[in-house]
Amino acid sequence: EKALRRLEGVENVTMSLEKATGTVSLKEGSQWRLKNAQQMAKAIEKAGFKTGYALFDAQGVLTESNGDRVFIIAGTGEVCRLKATPSLQKLASLDSPPEQEARAVMKIDNVIDGVPPAVELVDFRFLELKLAPSQ
Repeated sequence: EKALRRLEGVENVTMSLEKATGTVSLKEGSQWRLKNAQQMAKAIEKAGFKTGYALFDAQGVLTESNGDRVFIIAGTGEVCRLKATPSLQKLASLDSPPEQEARAVMKIDNVIDGVPPAVELVDFRFLELKLAPSQ
């Protein structure tokens, strides 16, 4: 916990050795980036523990870029290319416009290896559902 608390922008850390999980809350106004997951993983490994994956909850825009579904993190403009998953298929089945504000939970595997080329969309909620007009 101490190693994570020292990272810039971290407000609170809760770790459970029993469950082998942890939760990190950022200070209000902090801008989270994918590289923060790597910094956290390095701090955890430096403390003698292993990391597997990270889940993060972010607000931004679900849209398309070069034929891929992407999530653009609000505030930073960081673009996360989304892997094909059941949640992404669910999103594709909705008749939503090409750009939609949303809150998304995403999963990054192998955090320690650096920023991944794509993240997994675990869950999402539109902040305001705007359906495309039927044709």
